[in-house]
Amino acid sequence: MKRAQGDHEQRVDEIDRYRANVGRDEYNAKRRKVRGQANADLSGMTPEQKAQYKKDQRSDLNWFQRQRDNGMAEAVITAAYAERLQKRDAERAQKGLADTEESAMKSLPHFGRF
Repeated sequence: MKRAQGDHEQRVDEIDRYRANVGRDEYNAKRRKVRGQANADLSGMTPEQKAQYKKDQRSDLNWFQRQRDNGMAEAVITAAYAERLQKRDAERAQKGLADTEESAMKSLPHFGRF
């Protein structure tokens, strides 16, 4: 059954169209109570990357809780977290480089002969 197109219904439809397109980010941001940004978009990740993301997320939450339990100030925790992320990224980049070198070495024709 189709709605009657009175003034009120037309206004509601206009609002719905706005919220569905241009105003979606603003509308969703107003509805958030706890955090200021949307959840991360995991749709482009492989299952292994998603699992690593969830593992990192749980690790970070536990780390934050330990820091708060130790009585650290939020500003100090935030600075230490930025350091933690840099260190994690550097370690993963180093591991990725090592894996790349190892796979390049394994692709050599004489690998494993002696």
